[in-house]
Amino acid sequence: MNHTCFSAILIVLSLLISKSNAQNQQYDTCGELLQCGNIADLGYPFWGGNRPEFCGLPAFNLNCTATDSQPRITINSHDYHVLAINNESWSITVIRNEFFDDVCPENPGNATLDTSFFNYAADITNFTLFYGCRTTIPSNQVLNSFDCEGSDNTIFTNNSYLPTSLMPNLEALEALVGVCSYSIDVQVNKTSGDALKSSPPTIELKAALENGFGLVWSANNTACERCVGSNGRCGSNSSSFVCHCIDRDYAETCGNMGEQTLG
Repeated sequence: MNHTCFSAILIVLSLLISKSNAQNQQYDTCGELLQCGNIADLGYPFWGGNRPEFCGLPAFNLNCTATDSQPRITINSHDYHVLAINNESWSITVIRNEFFDDVCPENPGNATLDTSFFNYAADITNFTLFYGCRTTIPSNQVLNSFDCEGSDNTIFTNNSYLPTSLMPNLEALEALVGVCSYSIDVQVNKTSGDALKSSPPTIELKAALENGFGLVWSANNTACERCVGSNGRCGSNSSSFVCHCIDRDYAETCGNMGEQTLG
């Protein structure tokens, strides 16, 4: 064997070993679970902090640096406090950031979900909040009224909420709450929703919002179960699901004959 041929073989072997080590490193790294704020033992599809993106999916990045120890997640450009994560039911409990400790945020708007990954849990109730309502009805008689405090400590009382599912027509609505400056839709969990709908309400709007509401996620859940069942660790390659295995990355499960390898 001449020197040129031998050198070429060494280069190829070096590249193969380097590639194998890099993929082994991903497998090892994704075995480390994430402690994010006050929530521990987080794995796929979440990443952030000491857990790199290839151990999760891009849409599931958690910000773990908040001073109140509650993780944050951004969905469709809206920020949420994360109260709890349940890997068995593929669900998270969240609060919209702007409604944390404040039922009257500045410039609120309706939030939408990225339904490729998130949907509302079955046990939520939708409410519509009405702000700046001009009405001839005394404020203490307006249906489900709540107060807002201005920057100069002025209290604004002409605000109301109604279950979205019971929204009357415009004429009836104006008879209930008056003509309002704007309205937004919010979600609460069923327990809080039932308490808000009782007569009189048995929970304040602020507390109901801060109890949060549920989202369920879809993140190649079945593929991940198969990956874990083959002793792999779930992750991603850019935006696509991969199964990180001891030897290399696979499309779904480790070591199956004929299955596509990645990388």
